[in-house]
Amino acid sequence: LRRTEPGWGLERSADASVRCMDFQRLPQTPEHIGPGKYLGHEDYAWEPSLAPFGSRRPRFSWGREPPAALGKEHRDRAHRALEQEKQAQFEEGTLRALESWLDKHRLNLADVVVFSLKVQNLDVTRLCENGALALAFEEKVTDSVASLAADGIDSKDVAVTLSPGSTIGWTAIVRCRVKPPKGVRADAIAEHVMSEAFTEAVSFDLARVEGIAEVYTGSWPIRVGIFGCPKLEPEKFGCHTLMPGPDAPEKCKECSSYHFWLCCFCGVAQYEKPCASGCDSGKFGWICISSKCKDLTTVDNALVTCGCWRRAQYHISNLAK
Repeated sequence: LRRTEPGWGLERSADASVRCMDFQRLPQTPEHIGPGKYLGHEDYAWEPSLAPFGSRRPRFSWGREPPAALGKEHRDRAHRALEQEKQAQFEEGTLRALESWLDKHRLNLADVVVFSLKVQNLDVTRLCENGALALAFEEKVTDSVASLAADGIDSKDVAVTLSPGSTIGWTAIVRCRVKPPKGVRADAIAEHVMSEAFTEAVSFDLARVEGIAEVYTGSWPIRVGIFGCPKLEPEKFGCHTLMPGPDAPEKCKECSSYHFWLCCFCGVAQYEKPCASGCDSGKFGWICISSKCKDLTTVDNALVTCGCWRRAQYHISNLAK
């Protein structure tokens, strides 16, 4: 072994092969510290160069060998950072899948709009005593709310309950419960029933009920207004509980079972396990849709409650169709 020139060592073995190594320490300035610097050792760097004898290997300039324990610590730190990034991406994707799923349920049957109408200048006692007139009154309120609340609402989606409000003030309270059909947003209905045009139209319709003039108080016409503010009440179907990964349980932590469920990775709502797409539901998480089977005959209801009646599979992008 012999060193011929500063910075270069020539080692000649028995088979006459030559290996070249750079022992020269690089100047420690920012422009000399390249992207390959060793973590925790800013005074070490490497840069590629054209080594002698046609070699294209990068030449290293450590100056001294870094401690082995310190290198393991940095590798572990980098590994933990990578795992944390993967976990954050998983949680973000799971939340997006859950929000998408719940949003599609709100478009179907999840939210119910509840509000009360106050009908003034009406003798409530005489109205309730006349059964036929009270029934006609409730039917007219149902038809009027269904036609005016939003497009696509049918009378079967509206339920009304008549109750005395104030006999002194000649006011009746009609509690209305509207279940939005598929494709109709509940918040849009709540916003529309608060408008003045809605109450004026309902007043006009109620004034046309046959025999309603018999229960008027004096010569004042019926006046309809909103009592309080509309509320959105969730109507829960099934379980709808998220089991997040990477260690999601086999059974739902809420109902201790699973029946119809949604994979958070591929977005397929399904009955059978394992996942139809081959996903690891324990790693990526899943959503319990329903823990009980109901005797359902319509596809829309089955999408919300259970799909096992025909072992159906639904992709998350098809649930809003």
